[in-house]
Amino acid sequence: MHTATRLAARMIPKVRSWNPTAHIAAYGLYAPMNEIYLRHLGVQTVLGGEFEEGLAALAQRLERGVEAAPGEQFEPRVSVARRISSSPIVRDFLRLIGTLIYGCRTEIGG
Repeated sequence: MHTATRLAARMIPKVRSWNPTAHIAAYGLYAPMNEIYLRHLGVQTVLGGEFEEGLAALAQRLERGVEAAPGEQFEPRVSVARRISSSPIVRDFLRLIGTLIYGCRTEIGG
């Protein structure tokens, strides 16, 4: 079992005792692999992969007071979305790298 999951298993009961209504989320690379166990511990949201957007969406949803049904969630469990900087300098650099590697111009991030 992944170290973070073992730590969560010890911490979740303590968190529940401090705040029984707290929304507990588990996120990271191994969270989806341990989803069944984490949900058994009381985790309401499981996010993996590129979890930053899902975590931000979860925070906004909870701020609005919207809860999902038990065992369900609105945010994707695993996101493979990658953020590519909107900075023109970074886009130009990535295009240059694409040209050098592939010998052609590529469109990166729009």
